[in-house]
Amino acid sequence: MPSAYERNLLTNNPMQPQVNPPYIRTIEEMIADPEDKLVIDVRRFEDFQEETYPGAIHIFIEELLSRREELPKNGRHIYLLCYSGRNSEEVAKDLQQEGYLIYSIQDGYYSYIRLRMRDLCKKKRQPPGSVRKSSAASSSVSEGKSGAVSPGRSTPIS
Repeated sequence: MPSAYERNLLTNNPMQPQVNPPYIRTIEEMIADPEDKLVIDVRRFEDFQEETYPGAIHIFIEELLSRREELPKNGRHIYLLCYSGRNSEEVAKDLQQEGYLIYSIQDGYYSYIRLRMRDLCKKKRQPPGSVRKSSAASSSVSEGKSGAVSPGRSTPIS
């Protein structure tokens, strides 16, 4: 019988690919998703106003469940973007059980920042005048200033 240490190694092996639960997607999976999607930034309004994922709307995490009737249930994919992905996981899990096609972005807004940093580093490594090949991630990610929204108000879902 394996020891506790060996059981831990077997269940938490960093060499094996991690399989996310069905309510968690990576930022790359979201960007590659060809379906019509709605990105909801659930962070504080001030942070949303400063910068967000391009095209995202804002609904604070604490308001999301009470506003669930506004969320599309017509097959449109919904992606939740919080700071680290942890706060939106439980909400995505609950709403998926109610029939919504909703996902929490693994590592949240931090994954978007990492993606942008990676794209910026690639641009810096390019020799002047060279043509850069675009990837799905880099062509979809740009500086994400949010749209004009009244202070203290969440964005209506359209």
